[in-house]
Amino acid sequence: MGSRKGNSPVEQLGLGTGTIGKKSGGRIWGVFYGMRSGMILLALVAALSILGTLIPQGHTAEFYAQNFSGVKLSAIQFFQLDRVYSAWWYGFLILMLSINLILCNLRRFPKLLKEWRLPMVPETILPQHGTFYGTYTAPFGEPPKIAVETFFKRAGFKSFKTKETTDGLYLYASRCKAGLLGSWLSHLGLLLIIVFFFIGKLLGFEAFVYGVPGTDQVVAGTPYRIAIEAFDIEYRQDYSIHQYLTDLILYDPENGFRASGRTQVNAPFRSQGMSIYQNGTGWALDVVMQKADGSEISRTLYTSEVFEEPGESIALHYLAFYPDFIMKDGQPYTATPFLNRPVLLYSLFEEGRQVRTNVAMPGEPIRYGDTTFSFYQPRLFTVLQVVRDPGTIPAGAGGMLLLTGLFLSFYWVPKSLYGYVGADGKVWVSGFTKKNPIIYHESLSALWQTLKMGE
Repeated sequence: MGSRKGNSPVEQLGLGTGTIGKKSGGRIWGVFYGMRSGMILLALVAALSILGTLIPQGHTAEFYAQNFSGVKLSAIQFFQLDRVYSAWWYGFLILMLSINLILCNLRRFPKLLKEWRLPMVPETILPQHGTFYGTYTAPFGEPPKIAVETFFKRAGFKSFKTKETTDGLYLYASRCKAGLLGSWLSHLGLLLIIVFFFIGKLLGFEAFVYGVPGTDQVVAGTPYRIAIEAFDIEYRQDYSIHQYLTDLILYDPENGFRASGRTQVNAPFRSQGMSIYQNGTGWALDVVMQKADGSEISRTLYTSEVFEEPGESIALHYLAFYPDFIMKDGQPYTATPFLNRPVLLYSLFEEGRQVRTNVAMPGEPIRYGDTTFSFYQPRLFTVLQVVRDPGTIPAGAGGMLLLTGLFLSFYWVPKSLYGYVGADGKVWVSGFTKKNPIIYHESLSALWQTLKMGE
């Protein structure tokens, strides 16, 4: 009793793999549908997508010239890394990977369909080739047919088919057949994710808007504007942030469209096919520059911005802001997120050369030569991310298919069970599975012993 050899019913019935690639030109076909080619293409697409995330996309040539130099700048310009997702070579890789996945699924579908429609031809099965094989010839206290049917039911096969032949009675059952679709659905889901990710990047857009309440900002690349009505942060007792909340109005001044709402973390505001996400925050300051002639210029300065005026040699760089300033281990920190001891960390530049880095409190003059800076009214500003991605829903559907396929592949293992009752009292049962055959063998073997079959 107990044999674990290799041939499945599919192989015994001649339902092998398809013929694509087995004739002349098979090696050429293999380049398009082979697993190795698919893995290489997938790795290339993933690596280049990471580059597209790390390198800012869609900026002007001046932006890249200011932020990159040497080999990096040359590589960005030559390989079009400033617009990865619309570059011809990225589209070509997506096309090749899509063809690979489509051909792979088409090639496997005939075999999958045959396995799904596997006919019951139990007299062709070689029982000793099963994952589990047990037989006996001794008489039972109950009819052999009843014993075998009981074995099927206790093995988890509540319904089964029977077939009478001149040799005897054959029984057949299968379960978890949907597991056959696991790999196929995973490939289909991956295909949808890749294709619609590319479409979303190609046809969609992304823009960032920031400002303090009461300001009105344009959404770059669209006719829309966003009016920031209010911004608030909810804190926990330990001052960690619980939630960011921005009340806004999205409107089009040309056609009169207007929609108001709130965006917060994990709950974006959606309208006109766009999603507006709460992206971040910081401190805005009203900074006043007093020139040598006594005239003043004021503007709102946001984190990391520089206050500089044409014709003036002195500029102020806003480095950081600490609402409740303390020094700890020689480093500046903020004790709480509230305006108890507000301090600005700044740098002064003269003719592009850094001449001073220090801190200042609100209203405190920051003098250098004949120029004086001072800041007032620190307040929080909100950063919003505006996204339009036509590929989101179908790519999400692809993700669900991928997860479903993985679940079916790993946890929904197809199993079949064959049984035979001969007119002479001879009985055998044989179980088949392609995955985890040892576990299946052990479970059937234990059940066999429980029913005292094969003794």
